[in-house]
Amino acid sequence: MVFFTLGLIFLSQADIDWYIIAAGALVALGYGTLFSCCLAIAVKNSPRHRVGLATSTYYIAMDAGSGIGPIFIGIIVPLAGYRGMYMTMAVIVFLSIFLSFYTILYTGRRQNL
Repeated sequence: MVFFTLGLIFLSQADIDWYIIAAGALVALGYGTLFSCCLAIAVKNSPRHRVGLATSTYYIAMDAGSGIGPIFIGIIVPLAGYRGMYMTMAVIVFLSIFLSFYTILYTGRRQNL
């Protein structure tokens, strides 16, 4: 998530070619790692007989986010421009880091009780 956030920040400030390439590398590293790690977490936390259901639900949510997300993010472009859109997305991803830690700590404590 940190690489994804940094990549979005780089992309919001990109004005030359190598900056865009660096931003693309950071976003790819962050998103690629995040995508596979989240799937592994979903499978790990599912009972053995529901792994298929967990996997399909995860991919349905990812596809829904890929379809619906641009509609909501597209609203930001006329208001703040592309730089503002990428910075807004960086803030959202950065805040989701804290939400993830909170969720992991909370669910970890409940499972250990």
